[in-house]
Amino acid sequence: MSQDAKNAKDSPEGQVAEDVSKINISDSKPLEGEALREAVKKQIEFYFSRQNLQTDGFLVSKMNANMEVPITVIAEFAKIRALTREPDVIRAALEGSKVCIVTEDAIKPNFKTERNTIILREIPSNTPEEKVREIFTGEGMAPITNIRSDVGDTWFVTLGSEAAAVAACLALRERAFEGRPVKARLKSENLLRAFYPVPQAAADAPLPPPARFPMAARPMVPPYLAGAAAAGNQQQQQAA
Repeated sequence: MSQDAKNAKDSPEGQVAEDVSKINISDSKPLEGEALREAVKKQIEFYFSRQNLQTDGFLVSKMNANMEVPITVIAEFAKIRALTREPDVIRAALEGSKVCIVTEDAIKPNFKTERNTIILREIPSNTPEEKVREIFTGEGMAPITNIRSDVGDTWFVTLGSEAAAVAACLALRERAFEGRPVKARLKSENLLRAFYPVPQAAADAPLPPPARFPMAARPMVPPYLAGAAAAGNQQQQQAA
């Protein structure tokens, strides 16, 4: 058994999805055909559901940058191993799934997200919200669903859809704020980062104290001059 497979079996994080699955597997009567494919589909769809990925750190850790997990890893999960050990059965079971996307050798969640948040730069964070909202009035603008300021003179403005946000960004190219062109772009979403669970202990841990540095540092002496410098100091002490 590979190390990844052993981790999938033994890791408490990897067992989260397995333990809470509502699928009952009878050891005395193995499933076959359509019943087998349906059981495999439901179990794997649970693994890749948003609800499970928010807590299953082991499964998320097995994802690459495209959120893909090798089929061989999923096949070693206890619930799946009890159903089938055949990658072809897993691929067939996930055909047409609305939760997962299956390729020749990997599975990934089928998430569709809209980039509907606009980032405004170089607008002071203490600017009244009403003045920022005025930028989004007029032709080509959709209603704002959420707006907030952030550090670094940055504002985040959310609209109802990606199409509305794109249209607003195009319209903002022709607009100004306090005599200067508006600097705006769409906010990129990082789905994989969003599903990395944050341990509660780390979230509650206090910030470390700031580092303290001496007001003045002693000059560094090159190694090849260290002996001469020491001799000079000794002569000065004797002369004193």
